[in-house]
Amino acid sequence: AEDVAILQTLESNQRRKDLYQALTTNMADIFTFFLKLIEEHYQKHILSLEQGSVVEAAAHAKVVQVVLLTLSGFVEWVAMTHIMADEGKMLQILCLLLKNETFQTPAAECLLQIVSRKGKAEERRPLLILFSADAMACMFHAAGVASEKALDEKHYMFLKKLTQVLTGIGTQLCSLWGKDECNTRPPNFSMYLEAIATFSRHPSLTVAHYANALWTVFFKHELISKDSVFLSFIPKWVEATAPKIMKVVFPSVKCATSPTDSAPYAVLDYDSEEEFNIFFHRCRTDMLDTFKQATLVAPLVTFTYMQEWLSVRIQKTLNIPEPLCTVQSPSYIEWEALSMVLDSVLSRIVMCAERPAVSAGLHLLDLCLALEPQDPLILSTLLSCISALFVFLSMSPAESSTNYLPRVLDKIFSALVFTLPGETKETRSRSVKNVRRHAASLMVKIGQKYPLLLLPVFDRIKMIVNDLENKADALSKLEIICLQEALLLISNHFCEYERESVFVGEILRPVADQWLLMATEVFTTPEAFMAFVGLDKPPVEPSSNDINGRNRSQIICAVDVLCAVVKRCAWPEDPDRALRGGFVIGRTDAGNPIYRNPATPHLLPLLPGLLALIKVFNSLWTPQAQALLSPGYKSAHAMLDVDRNNLLGIPS
Repeated sequence: AEDVAILQTLESNQRRKDLYQALTTNMADIFTFFLKLIEEHYQKHILSLEQGSVVEAAAHAKVVQVVLLTLSGFVEWVAMTHIMADEGKMLQILCLLLKNETFQTPAAECLLQIVSRKGKAEERRPLLILFSADAMACMFHAAGVASEKALDEKHYMFLKKLTQVLTGIGTQLCSLWGKDECNTRPPNFSMYLEAIATFSRHPSLTVAHYANALWTVFFKHELISKDSVFLSFIPKWVEATAPKIMKVVFPSVKCATSPTDSAPYAVLDYDSEEEFNIFFHRCRTDMLDTFKQATLVAPLVTFTYMQEWLSVRIQKTLNIPEPLCTVQSPSYIEWEALSMVLDSVLSRIVMCAERPAVSAGLHLLDLCLALEPQDPLILSTLLSCISALFVFLSMSPAESSTNYLPRVLDKIFSALVFTLPGETKETRSRSVKNVRRHAASLMVKIGQKYPLLLLPVFDRIKMIVNDLENKADALSKLEIICLQEALLLISNHFCEYERESVFVGEILRPVADQWLLMATEVFTTPEAFMAFVGLDKPPVEPSSNDINGRNRSQIICAVDVLCAVVKRCAWPEDPDRALRGGFVIGRTDAGNPIYRNPATPHLLPLLPGLLALIKVFNSLWTPQAQALLSPGYKSAHAMLDVDRNNLLGIPS
C-alpha cells in the first residue's frame, strides 16, 4: 500500500514526486471533498441518533473519523491556503467538532497538527483566526467540559490533546505578536487565557505542565508580558501553580481516589514510581523557573501571595502542634513547597524595579525567627525560608540589618546544635543530621552571597564557632569545616593580606602537623598506608571500636580542610583594593598585576603530602598491594554503580 498522505512508504523517488505533484495540483478539490464528507456524514450521524438508529449513526461516525484521520496526515505539510480556504471553513468545522465527544479527539489531533506548523510568519499569520469569537468559544467550552469530566482515560487523553492545541495557538501568537501587521492584542485574548488558566488549575500535573510552558514563554515575551489583560491573569496563574509544587506521592496501586487529586492522573500517565518521579522533578523545576520569570514581570503579585501563604502556614504550625513529621506528612510537604517557591520569588526581587516594601519582608523574617519548631524536618524548611528572606537584610538600612543579624545567627546556630531528646552523637536520626548540616551549609551560602553584611560580626561568628569546636561532640567534623568555609568567605573581604593569611594559618594549624607526620610515615608505601587505614585487617564492628577507622577519619578531615582553604580563599576582585591590601607582589612585562593568595604560604608545605597520598592511592592497584588486601575489603576496588552508569550513559 502506498502512503499518499505523508509519502513515507514509497521506495521510488520518482513515484513520490509524481504523487506529490498530483496531490498538490488537486489539493483544493481534495480538501473540498474531505469537508463535504465531514459535513454530510456528521449531519446524517446526528439525524440517525435522533431517530434512534444507533448502528447507522455509528457507520456515519466512522466515516467522519476516518476523514479526520486522513486530514491529520495532510494538514501538517499542505499549503496554508488550502487550510484557510473559504474563510477558514476547515478550522471552523474542526472547532465545532470539539464539542462532540465522538469526534473531538481526531478533530483535536488535526488542530494540533495545524497549530504546530513551522514556516514563515506570513504563512502562519492566518492561524490567528482561531482567536475569533466562534472558534475561541468552542475551544473554551471544550476545555471547561473536559476539565470537569470525571476521571476517565478517554476524556483525559482528549484533555491533554486539547491542552496542546491551545498552547500551540499561544506559541504561534508569541512568534507573531509584534511582527508586521500583528502589533496589538488579538481578540478574545481574555477568553483564551481563561482556558489556559483552567488547564493550570487541573489536578493533572501533565496538563498543568503543558500549560506552564506557555506561561513561561508569555512571561518572557517583551510585549505580552506588558499587556494589561495578561497582567490581570498573573494572580490566577500564581494561585493555580503554587500548590502544584507540593510533592505528589505516586500511588502503589491504581486507586479510585478523588479526581481532584494528582495521583490518579499520575497512574494514567506513568508506568512506575521512578518514571513519575523523574517527570515530577522536571515539572517542579520548570514551574519554579516560571515563578522567577513571573516575579520579574509582577513582583508584587508573587510576593503578596507568598507573604500570605507563609503567614498562614506559620500560624497553622503555632496553633496545631503535630507529632514528628515524615517526608510524606502533609505539613512537611507544604512547608517544603512553600520554601521552594519563596526562594524562587525572592531570588529575583533585587532585579525588579518595583519591589515589595522592605518592612514587609522583615516582618516575615520576624515571624520565621519567632517560630520554634521541634521537628527537624520543619526546622530545615524554616531555615530555607530564612535564607530566602535574608535578601531583605541586604536591602534594609544598616541599623535594621545590625538589629536582625544577631537574631538570624542565633537561629542558625541553634539549628546547628539541634537534637531530639534522648539522642546522642551516635544515635542522631537522619533528619536531625540533615537539619544540622543544612544550618552549616546556610552559613556558607550567606557567607558567599552577603559577606559584607556579615563582615561586622565576623569576630562574633568566629567566637561561636571556636566555642562549639571546643565542646566535645557538639559538632561533627563536617559541620565544623562548613563553618570554617563560611569564615573564610567572609574574611576574604577584609582586603588585608596579612590579616587573612594569619586567619588561614589558624584554620590549617590543627591539621598541618598531623598531615606532615602522615606524609612522612604513612603516605610513603602502599603497605604503610594500608596498615594505617586498616585495609590489611578484617573489618571491625561496631566501627566505633575501629582504631584504623579513626585514622581514616583523620585523613578525610585533613583533606576536607585543605579543599576548603583552596576553594574559598581568594584575593580581592577590585585591583585597587588588592593593591592597597598587599596582595600585589609585582607586575608582568605587560603591566598586569601579579597577585598572591593568603593561603599560599600555609598550603605549599602541605602539597607534597597531598601528592604522596595520590601516589599511594594509585599504588593500591598493584598486585602486591591487592595481595595484602583483607578479604573483607575485596570489593573496595570495585566500581561504584553511579560511576558505571555514568560511563554507560545510563541516567541515575
